[in-house]
Amino acid sequence: MELLSPAGSFEALKAAVKCGADAVYMGLKQFNARASAVNFDENEVFKGVTYCKERGRKCYITLNTILKEKEISDLILVLKELNDLQVDGVIVQDLGIVRLLGKMAPELRVHGSTQMSVHNSAGVKFLEKMGIRRVVLSRELPLSEIETIKRKTDAELEVFGHGALCVCYSGQCYMSSFIGERSGNRGRCAQPCRLKYHFDGQKKDRHLMSLRDLSLIEQVDELKRIGVDSLKIEGRLKGEYYVAAVTDIYRRAIDGVPITQKDLELLHGVFDRGGYTKGYLMDGKGAEMFCHEKKENPYLNLEAKAVETYQPVLREEDRTLLTKKKVAAKVSLKLGQPLELTFFLGEHTISVKGEMPAQQAGNAPLDKEKLRNSIGKLGDTPYELDSFSADLEENLFLPAKEVNLVRRKAVLALTEQIAHKYQWNPYFPQRGERQKANPEWIIQVRNEEQYAWALRQQAAYVIAPYPIVLSSQKQIPERTILSLPRILFDREMPALKKALQTLREKGFRKAMASNLSHIELLREFPEICCDMFFNLTNSEAVKQLEFYAGNLLFAGLSAELNIRELAEVVSTVPAAVPVYGYLPVMVTENCLKKTALGHCKKVPLQLIDRKGEGFYVDCLPGCRNEIFNSHPLFMAGRLREIKGIEYFILSFTFETVEQCENIISMYRLNKGNMETFTRGHFYRGVL
Repeated sequence: MELLSPAGSFEALKAAVKCGADAVYMGLKQFNARASAVNFDENEVFKGVTYCKERGRKCYITLNTILKEKEISDLILVLKELNDLQVDGVIVQDLGIVRLLGKMAPELRVHGSTQMSVHNSAGVKFLEKMGIRRVVLSRELPLSEIETIKRKTDAELEVFGHGALCVCYSGQCYMSSFIGERSGNRGRCAQPCRLKYHFDGQKKDRHLMSLRDLSLIEQVDELKRIGVDSLKIEGRLKGEYYVAAVTDIYRRAIDGVPITQKDLELLHGVFDRGGYTKGYLMDGKGAEMFCHEKKENPYLNLEAKAVETYQPVLREEDRTLLTKKKVAAKVSLKLGQPLELTFFLGEHTISVKGEMPAQQAGNAPLDKEKLRNSIGKLGDTPYELDSFSADLEENLFLPAKEVNLVRRKAVLALTEQIAHKYQWNPYFPQRGERQKANPEWIIQVRNEEQYAWALRQQAAYVIAPYPIVLSSQKQIPERTILSLPRILFDREMPALKKALQTLREKGFRKAMASNLSHIELLREFPEICCDMFFNLTNSEAVKQLEFYAGNLLFAGLSAELNIRELAEVVSTVPAAVPVYGYLPVMVTENCLKKTALGHCKKVPLQLIDRKGEGFYVDCLPGCRNEIFNSHPLFMAGRLREIKGIEYFILSFTFETVEQCENIISMYRLNKGNMETFTRGHFYRGVL
């Protein structure tokens, strides 16, 4: 099992390598999900990658943010640089970047980021079809689910083992974005989940969404047993001594060295937000995962022990860690012929010949030992001699200078063969604007009363949760789009598949995907679409999804795009955007109502922030929660400003049928107002 450590700076990278990491992951100054880390510029990336390669370690680059259309040309320059550097892998969230890598840099390994929200075998299989070699699974998965995914799929699986936990599924959090324009999907999360809140009716503010840090040091053997390919340490915002301590202790655990109480104290003392948790791995959910009274300064006096322990290691001469490749050598030398030298290294074999023919020796003839010593002088090269064989006639002579020239010639030839240049195929995406459209209405509902009402309205389609449709007395299959739970573990799939089969038999042919895995699960539905949770923000992403999903009824574009950016996302797929509704800003595996109140109330409750804004928290299947923005998106009177969009979605959640009727009337007239509302990102966009 690979140990993968964070490198938010070059000093942290060196600390990871020196303390036993098999690989590191690091971000550039742009296009990565930790924009506030030190990160690496062009020269530092070369320096970091070279440092790792010289020491036999792998280096992965994070490009795990969503990409705006105008950024594609800059990204292509970055991809060319990474391809030339032959980095060991690129960690990606945006489907558009996956498409560009496939077209332009087909030899670069692509890893699916945890920002892709992949949490079941169907999602992994969908990414496998795109050529993605490794998937970073959602942190919310229990051990049994990871084991199931490993058994059903072929891709490498990477699992977080230590570090910060987000309360929301990665890639599905929009809270920072809607509150203050800082998008977590673009690496600029302001961490509103770490602030204080209270539920309506409570008096005391607490850190109701702040999770303790993850520590799976005691579960390393279990992760190895089920075949996890890489254990990942979170922490690109942390310093070199944090990286050193955590890497060293996990290295020893993976290698089977017993971990002492002193080790645990150091591991959990170098940073302390308010205790540690085993997370969801052992089917754990509940209040014990949270630090409701978290420390204000988690670093206070805690890093000193790590400095004392690791400063000598981090300050030692780097060259002591250089890892050389072991080569086998074979020589052939016969009278009147030049010296022939062959090097063997893994799949690489090269043979070179000298210029000078061997002569009869007058005295001091060459023997096998002398040749071995000469060929083995590989000092400053990346190689060292492992084994040696010789086909050598007796009593021959060659000058030492000639033997050295042949050795250097062989080293150069081997290095050139190993340094195979990755293929690069130039590609120039064309930018444009969406064509004028005559938008139609789509109504999205959450309960049976709303569904019955929506079917009576003049709308192209009605989106409804499949259990609501299944139990409804009135059904109109040709106008209904079935929606699925955003989160779906493998153990929950049999019930879903059975229900979908029943609905297909009743004539339902349309369904909406909210997660990559849904594309695989809905293969038997002839008409599928996707919603805003796919985070589609550029034309290349839409094209990639269409290619692998088949013909899409429509694609829901990201709610984090402004009007201008929406118009730049050009494809043959009709586009849809929400223009009304309390938009979801989080989906959580934990039930926040239960962890804060001690019991779960099966009704929507408001979570109140320090400014008095209320965010509705509602229940989802599996005792999960969905959190909604504090104000509804409202665009009546402004619809003509949204250009080139084929479908406008009116999304109803907690409204009564009477309220739904009043709202849709305002949209039909394209005028009206509400007491409190937001324009979302239509005019501001995100950073």
